[in-house]
Amino acid sequence: MGGTNEQQLIDYSSFKIKLKEVRFDEVPVDSHEDDDFALKTKDDYDVVRITDDKVELEFRREKYFEPEGFFKIKLVFGVFYRLHSSEKVGEEREKIIKEELDKEYRSLLAPVAAMASLIVSALTSVDWKVPFIDPPLPIIKKKNE
Repeated sequence: MGGTNEQQLIDYSSFKIKLKEVRFDEVPVDSHEDDDFALKTKDDYDVVRITDDKVELEFRREKYFEPEGFFKIKLVFGVFYRLHSSEKVGEEREKIIKEELDKEYRSLLAPVAAMASLIVSALTSVDWKVPFIDPPLPIIKKKNE
């Protein structure tokens, strides 16, 4: 995580997570359907802002069934990482940060993914009696994976 790359600008040990949205919707199921339901998880993130001293990300987790039924959960978090000082400035610095995010997104999003897993577990344990527990890692596939 983070390695010894001298280009590393993100401080992996200095972050803050803010819960921005929690949504739990019950979805009616036609009791006469013979469909097999598959529980799905979709994670995604965007870079919201890069400033002189921090990078702000938005992480989203959705939990739902295909075909649609039972429930839909949507969680949105703000994730803020402190940046190391650097001689790099402007577009060059931003490019290095975005490359680091592309390479290390699993490590950087692991803390917020663990929190999302905990919240999904708590929400599903209320009505379902047995919580649905996700791995404490982001479930994101990049285009080249």
